[in-house]
Amino acid sequence: MIRRIYAHEFDIATDIETGAWREFWRCFNEATDKGFGVHSYNDRDADFYHELRYNNGVFAAFRTHRFQNDIARQLLDGDGELKPFERFAHDVHGLVAPTHLRNWLQTEYSTAVIRARQAAQWKRFEANSDVLPNLRWVESTSLHPGEDHRLFWNVIRPVDDPFWGVHRPGDRWNCKCDLEATDEPATTRDEIPHGSPADRPSPGLDNNPAKDAKLFSDTHPYIRNGYKGAREAVRKFIEERSLSPDSRIFKEDIKRQRAEIREWARENLIGKTAYAPGLGAPVSFTSTGIKEALNQPHRYLMEKNEAMRYIVRLLGNARLALIRDDDKNNQMVKKYYYFEIEINGEPSYAVIRELKTGELMFYTIVEKLKGK
Repeated sequence: MIRRIYAHEFDIATDIETGAWREFWRCFNEATDKGFGVHSYNDRDADFYHELRYNNGVFAAFRTHRFQNDIARQLLDGDGELKPFERFAHDVHGLVAPTHLRNWLQTEYSTAVIRARQAAQWKRFEANSDVLPNLRWVESTSLHPGEDHRLFWNVIRPVDDPFWGVHRPGDRWNCKCDLEATDEPATTRDEIPHGSPADRPSPGLDNNPAKDAKLFSDTHPYIRNGYKGAREAVRKFIEERSLSPDSRIFKEDIKRQRAEIREWARENLIGKTAYAPGLGAPVSFTSTGIKEALNQPHRYLMEKNEAMRYIVRLLGNARLALIRDDDKNNQMVKKYYYFEIEINGEPSYAVIRELKTGELMFYTIVEKLKGK
């Protein structure tokens, strides 16, 4: 990266260095998976999980913009002249040295894990609030807890109380306080500590990740105090890497998902068979059919791809919607069967090809029937 910056291979003000972004994004996604868990498309929290990953990508872009500009500030000497590369590399060593980066990232990674875990925890609190309507602030497990949260220990307030929007475990760096659900009576309003300016959340940690799916808020210095051009550079970069201008899914996520499902299919689908209503023979799966299905456009692209993990069950419960003779003069294919399946609550169609040999082969998944 430092050679690219030195050679001006990209504009540090208006561009985002892709390699660094991928590494930062991977780090925050790993923290999300550890704290919140991995969720497939049919899980209850799947949409929220993908929103977390998307916002991780946005935050990683702001972090990359800060990182590359911090490095570029070392390009010129005191006279405004470009330093020889060896001197430049020496001067930025403290920024890019593996030990420094590891320590720097570890703090952010650990905080991201905690906040992802708190997001999952908060969703459980909300789901169980009819039984356990209140939350208790549990004291820190740190050997040397800070004083800023001590006054809030053992405060009990309802899950939906505005108090938790102002003060909350995890709103300070390295906070090790916690929350627990309880049916004990709430602390009365006149007993709630008001705190002081020193007790306010740290910049970037003043949001509830369970509410906005952001592990770090927009008040984080990378965002609020970014270098000139940061917001526009991030907007452009994120738009280029998204499936469409209004999409909340990155192209990288689709590539990763396709690769994972292809690998899964090699062990679980290819060479195996399934049954569909009304067909007199089993349906076989091939690598060609898997690839065709994964590459097929769809309104719900990730959900359609994930459906391949459940295609045997989906076919077994499907409804035969259309039979169509081959009209492309394919010397091997006799006809196509379209079976209606459900993806994201809406109809899609698994397509089965009948070969002239009588074999039935899974072909693809499409969003609409041909001609409709």
